[in-house]
Amino acid sequence: MRESSCEKILGTDRSYLAPAMLKSLKYSESAGQPQEWRLERTEFGRVNLLVGKNSTGKSRAMNTLAGLAHILSGKLSIAYQSGAFEAEFELEHGAYELELHMHAGNVVREVLRVNGALVLERSEEGRGRIWFEQLQEFVAFELDPRQFALPNRRDKLQHPFAVELAEWAAGVTLVPFGSELGKRELALGQAAIIQSAGRLQDRPSLINVYISSFVAYGADYDHAIVRCMQKLGYSISAVYAKQLPADLFPGLQDAPIGLVIHDDELNLEIPQTHMSQGQYRALALVIHLNAAMFSGSETLCLIDDIGEGLDYERASLLVEIAIELAEQSQLQLVMTSNDRFVMNKVPLQYWAVLERKKHTVRAYTARNSPHAFEDFKFLGLSNFDFFTAGRYH
Repeated sequence: MRESSCEKILGTDRSYLAPAMLKSLKYSESAGQPQEWRLERTEFGRVNLLVGKNSTGKSRAMNTLAGLAHILSGKLSIAYQSGAFEAEFELEHGAYELELHMHAGNVVREVLRVNGALVLERSEEGRGRIWFEQLQEFVAFELDPRQFALPNRRDKLQHPFAVELAEWAAGVTLVPFGSELGKRELALGQAAIIQSAGRLQDRPSLINVYISSFVAYGADYDHAIVRCMQKLGYSISAVYAKQLPADLFPGLQDAPIGLVIHDDELNLEIPQTHMSQGQYRALALVIHLNAAMFSGSETLCLIDDIGEGLDYERASLLVEIAIELAEQSQLQLVMTSNDRFVMNKVPLQYWAVLERKKHTVRAYTARNSPHAFEDFKFLGLSNFDFFTAGRYH
């Protein structure tokens, strides 16, 4: 195990800092058991589309990514019964390599290297050592074997690497596009909303995300949402939060606050409870993507089943908007779909085709199967044909 000088590693002058990014992930759980599941090492770019047949593991892969973020951000304080992550990141100080293994509810291995230099290691007994930047030496520690070391070591002076990983993890959001996305969840007080506002993965109520973003970014944020919705073909001229009519909620003492759009074609206010599911899903994703772009602190947006419930034109345009906003910002984008329209809209360079054999899922990309992806360009067929014909091998 090579140990370089962390003074040089963490003190390197980087005149250009690339946006924080997950480079690869390998994961397994319940090894040797009937329920074993394994994702082979999968590389990620700035924009990614995971495709695959039903029950291949697309949603499970997304939940695995979100789970890693929950661990590193400190939201999950106790170890899984089983799970082994091997992840690579490109963060402020360079290349990060993380190994995190759990068994029987304990952390049995936790190792972090930055640019090849070991900065943290711990064993299954909870004993380990961590690099102290100010002291320029390793210091031993011991903690509960069920707990993770990195989230508990967020100190910018002594352990900047732990802070960088936590900041990446805090900016990860999972958007289950095929779900209701909080369509029926409203709020009972604007002050409470603003105080408790958070990301979709923390509080599913979209009203929280919208109001906190509007308070931070003002009318420009609203205008960006309206422009995106108009590009999707919705004839709206405004979006806002307001108290909804009390007669819509006879069981409540106080009328709740919800999202409202103004439909120019109907010359009518439409509350979120009365929007079609497709329109609401599109609005929810547009609100979140623009919040990520305006904040600059979002790192990774996971959109499961993007385009689900939308017609061909709107599904295609929504994907185009998501990619455009990701490319204009520092946001990394991972989407899943098995929809023909979405597949045909996303260039193959962004694809990762998932294929499952028994317990193991493998991803085929233009990086690990360059000839298959490159040769297909000359056949004149659609992206969907590339998938259905199995030409990605």
